[in-house]
Amino acid sequence: MNRKDAKFLVTLVLASLALRIFKIGSQSLWVDEIITLGKSIPKPGLTIWDYLKYNIQGPLHALVVYCIHFVSTSDAWLRLPSAVAGAASVYYFYRWTEIWLGKPIARLAAVMLAVHPFHIQYSQEVRAYSFLVFFVTFSGYYFHRMLVRETRKEIAPYVLGMGFAALSNFSAAFIYAVQSIIYVVRRGFSAQRLLRWILVSLAILVAISPWVYRIYVVIDVPKLVTPVKPGELSEEERLRGGTTITPSAVPYLLYTYSVGTTLGPSTRELHTQTTVVSVLKEHGLWVIWVAVVFGFLFVTGFWSLWRGGGARPAQAALYIFVPLILLLALCWQNAKAFNARYLLVSLPVYVCVVSAGLRSLPGILRKPLTALVFLTLLISLGNYYFNPRYAKEDVRGAARYVSANIRESECVLAPTVGEVFQYYFKKRNPVYIVNAPAGTPPAVLDERLARTMGKCDVVWYVRSREWDNDPSGELSLALGRIYKETERVYGMTGVQLIRYER
Repeated sequence: MNRKDAKFLVTLVLASLALRIFKIGSQSLWVDEIITLGKSIPKPGLTIWDYLKYNIQGPLHALVVYCIHFVSTSDAWLRLPSAVAGAASVYYFYRWTEIWLGKPIARLAAVMLAVHPFHIQYSQEVRAYSFLVFFVTFSGYYFHRMLVRETRKEIAPYVLGMGFAALSNFSAAFIYAVQSIIYVVRRGFSAQRLLRWILVSLAILVAISPWVYRIYVVIDVPKLVTPVKPGELSEEERLRGGTTITPSAVPYLLYTYSVGTTLGPSTRELHTQTTVVSVLKEHGLWVIWVAVVFGFLFVTGFWSLWRGGGARPAQAALYIFVPLILLLALCWQNAKAFNARYLLVSLPVYVCVVSAGLRSLPGILRKPLTALVFLTLLISLGNYYFNPRYAKEDVRGAARYVSANIRESECVLAPTVGEVFQYYFKKRNPVYIVNAPAGTPPAVLDERLARTMGKCDVVWYVRSREWDNDPSGELSLALGRIYKETERVYGMTGVQLIRYER
């Protein structure tokens, strides 16, 4: 690497780190982050290994969180490892893409990933997804070096990187499946090449061996490999009912690959605007803009790779579509609900294809369209940082308000966000969780509230994400039958505080 390239990379990685540290502690922790903390910080009398040996979704990240929590447990500090991993992934992403697609595409793609709102979002969470992307780009770099020459300098880091990717999140298996296909069929299939890949795979298996048995115990393999027939499972049997997988899931995935979740409809709005028609009615301008611009560049990128010859377009298609097909298969088998974050492993290659599309355009089109792409990304990033419509629910603010105003004899009702609320709540008042699934008879709900909070004369109701716990609004009606509303507090993103007296 020459001095000019080194200077470019150092500047880009530092800028990436700055973007991932900026306002890193400004938003409340969320349920998934609290779950991570619960698996990373042992309770008295237990060791970290007692936790790690049962953790099959991110034990490596959990170990890092455990180590740094001795310094501080502030929200920003606990998120810092994710920010560092996110910035470091930009470095290996550039190195990988430079080998695979060439320097011009690598430069543009690396800058795009550096400012990508979707990648920055998961680089600011106490979750293992930025670790996953880092080790996917790290192992991707060494994998594509392996395709050129196979020595210990390439094989050992690849095994280590893929092992650590799997120990960050097991959606790394999607990329392993892609690379297995690429490796075995490159320049024609041979038994020798297959044997060599089996040995590499066994080495990866050894790297994650302490968790292999646990994975086998947790995953119901016979059920997973038994095909689910069309119509065999009712909506109630699905993991998340009708939202386990929807027809709009794949278009929305490509939308988030393009601009993240902070442009057009917010994730909260998508729970109320549940049809494509309603989304287009409210956010049609942004949705159409993203679909036209990024869709055009995505198709153009594949076409330019195809015209360039070689295996690159086929490899790019495998990196993007094989993980998608595997996740859809898991959804069909009712083993997983569809979520764009499970396919973060394909985001870097999507960015590569869009960048290839930009690079293939004539200069008169390339410069203005590149400017428009980055302007769109920066608007989305600005929304992520500054627009409360797209912020996480401010349960931290709600807990602080209640802590400052609650009296000793009063209670808290916090459905859905109960674990987050309790993490921030500094008083000993009881915090209850009562859900009201759609179709719950009023008498049953009244009895449930009376049984759970019968001794509470005053209740602070933390109303948030009600589509999960009270889709029909029955819980509010039931509280109104038992109590009288005396105060309602607004001003906290995604949360209402309602105080009731009997």
